[in-house]
Amino acid sequence: MAGVSGAPGEGLGGTDETVQISVPARPEFVGVVRHALGALARMRDLPDTSVDDLKLAVSEAVTNAISRHGAAGGSESGASRGGRR
Repeated sequence: MAGVSGAPGEGLGGTDETVQISVPARPEFVGVVRHALGALARMRDLPDTSVDDLKLAVSEAVTNAISRHGAAGGSESGASRGGRR
């Protein structure tokens, strides 16, 4: 499984919450991850420009993970975010 992760203490409001999303390593799932993390960012009341930046970065990271994982013959890609207060 390929993944994207945030360092502890970074990210959506610096909470202790962890979000992990696993999707098949196929391009049609990039939007699923992008929209899910965008919704979480909005729940944390991040400014619209920050949400847009996050969605762009997540799209690029998941696309890279899928490309690399698919080239290695894998079947799933993952995105996760962890953080501490």
